[in-house]
Amino acid sequence: HYANKGGQWSSDIQLLRSKVDGIYGNGAMLNLDYSPGSRIQHHVRLDYFDEDVDINDLGFLQRNDVRGMQYIVRYAMPNSGGFVRRSRGALSIERRKNVSAGQVVDGGFYWRNKLELAGRNTLTTGLAWLPERHEDIDSRGNGTYKTEDRLWWQTVLSTNSSKMFSWTFLAGGLQEDLGDWSQTYQIGMTARPIQALVINADIYYKRRDGWVVHQGGPNFGAYNGIEWQPSIELDWFIAPRHQLRFSLQWVGVQAHENGFYAVPIAGGDLISATRTRADHDFTVSILTTQLRYRWEIAPLTDLYVVYNRGNRLPFRSSESFSSLFQDTLDDPIVDSFIVKLRYRFGN
Repeated sequence: HYANKGGQWSSDIQLLRSKVDGIYGNGAMLNLDYSPGSRIQHHVRLDYFDEDVDINDLGFLQRNDVRGMQYIVRYAMPNSGGFVRRSRGALSIERRKNVSAGQVVDGGFYWRNKLELAGRNTLTTGLAWLPERHEDIDSRGNGTYKTEDRLWWQTVLSTNSSKMFSWTFLAGGLQEDLGDWSQTYQIGMTARPIQALVINADIYYKRRDGWVVHQGGPNFGAYNGIEWQPSIELDWFIAPRHQLRFSLQWVGVQAHENGFYAVPIAGGDLISATRTRADHDFTVSILTTQLRYRWEIAPLTDLYVVYNRGNRLPFRSSESFSSLFQDTLDDPIVDSFIVKLRYRFGN
């Protein structure tokens, strides 16, 4: 690590070397920050990971076989009066290539901005252009295909979180690898009817057109799908050092195949292919539910009593979302009580 006395410059570098099953790998990350003032900050990141570096036993590495750079300029513009009280955001450029073939595998131009409005409301927006790239991961080692240029946008409006009821509204869109659009919408509510009770509820909806999903070997299906994710979380602080938490989250997906493709041997755009079976449609229904009681016996010493209930249904053709949810709830494959004591030894 290095930083100058005035605090305008700071940097750090990390060098990695791994040995897993007798195979050595190397990596490096460099971060450089320059802040000429309180309103503007510049950040540069360079990284390199060869094909064999593997640190997953110690933490998480998003991928290896990649080298790239990222430049971000962050800004903050205070405004004491008016409807907009403060504006802050960032512009960034990213570009990454795989080390083995020198192909661009990730990159884009991004703009994100957050407006703090009167009444402690916030409006967050984002835009991005993602140039064409080579997808070398999704085929699970069965080749690389080229994607089209894509666009991404997102808007989030959040109301004053100090009120008894606060809301979040999200809308966004992303072009898929073949150019079709996916749309995302979300509504969230946080309620504090009394000081000791907090309720969070969200419902998330996503419509995907041209969603590219791996189908084994070099094959991919393009899907039109709908995804629902409702969730609720309740925290009740019954008394000092006593907490009761209830959480429920369900994910439901219905996807209908609308095109079948394969990775060309020489790489390039996906090409039309013969279906490997008559019907490639699929559904997903996953439910996780938990009721947890926590008693803080002493600092860093807690007793937990937990009830878990959950399920994941196999493929169900022509089932409605309500049927998928009800069947997942009624017939759990996880239905258990857990009692755990976490205790700190010593002072």
